[in-house]
Amino acid sequence: MSLSKNTPIKEVLGDFEDLPLYQAIHAYEGSMIFSRLDGYATTAAGGLLFRGHADAEADNSAGASGAKNVRVRRGNYRAQVTLASVAITDQGKDVYASDDGTLTLTSTGNSRVGKVARYVTTNTCIVEFQAGVGADVANHEHTADTDGGMLTSPLISTGIKDANGNEIVTFGATATAVNEIKISNAATGNGPVLEAVGETNVDLTIKGKGTGAINMGVNTGKFGFFAATAVVQQNHIADPSGGATNDAEARTAINAILDALEAYGLLKTS
Repeated sequence: MSLSKNTPIKEVLGDFEDLPLYQAIHAYEGSMIFSRLDGYATTAAGGLLFRGHADAEADNSAGASGAKNVRVRRGNYRAQVTLASVAITDQGKDVYASDDGTLTLTSTGNSRVGKVARYVTTNTCIVEFQAGVGADVANHEHTADTDGGMLTSPLISTGIKDANGNEIVTFGATATAVNEIKISNAATGNGPVLEAVGETNVDLTIKGKGTGAINMGVNTGKFGFFAATAVVQQNHIADPSGGATNDAEARTAINAILDALEAYGLLKTS
């Protein structure tokens, strides 16, 4: 609620903080420490939030979660580190951790820990570590609001992953692209829309992989267009209620519709 009197904040001083270690974790001095989704500290990176370097060894290999704490250096600080294949042109680039002792410039599956501050020599550089700042905050640009405000135009370069780090959607890139897919939601009584936009006339192509089909419908009711050999095609319309399937009649009707659409230039079959 809104304040009605002077309420000084309790400032936390110092460059270190103690974090509860996850079960069976042995953190060595100098280990990079990350926060799991359940709040416990761990030495496994895997895209988790970087919390800092362990200031001293903390062995919880035989303990339950939270049985021991690990003291980490917090905030921003610089250190000379080993970073394989770092070049003088990498200054300012984001740095990631693949485990508690390995740094990389590769983001996929790794945790962001800071930026290259200065190149030193082969495989060696100064990194400005940014403890507590994850990729979700540090790697986005705001186009309309200031940092810390609403994120209005995030750049997602390769895809979207789930909470386990598995790919949900991946994106391909075309250097001269002008056409794209638009997804619109809808009010009550209307369905959402997936459409092609860009030029005046734009095709929308949906395809499976290999002999995979494009299925539309739920349960046993589906409308299939299959790219496999004709004798193994499964084009049919099944009765969702479990009734008989009229394959011959359905194929005849479908072919007639497709022929008409092609004749009017509304469908490409090649």
